[in-house]
Amino acid sequence: MDFDGRPRLVSKTGATRAAERALKAELTVRRGPGGAGVLTASSRMSAVVDALSAADHGWSNDTERTYRSTVRTQVSQPSVGCACVR
Repeated sequence: MDFDGRPRLVSKTGATRAAERALKAELTVRRGPGGAGVLTASSRMSAVVDALSAADHGWSNDTERTYRSTVRTQVSQPSVGCACVR
């Protein structure tokens, strides 16, 4: 699956071992960044909410308050917050 989340067919040609190395290198590049704090399809919705909350949106105080209230009452419930993104 590419960085944008879409599956694509990838192939490389050449001598068997060279093609295998080239394919592995291409797949590594296509995978995109990883590491701590990166959201993936297996991330919990609560992690998505935390990431959105931590970002600076430039929202007005009222918008920020409404967002946090909605998150607290709708998304922070275990049935939603523990669900995976996928």
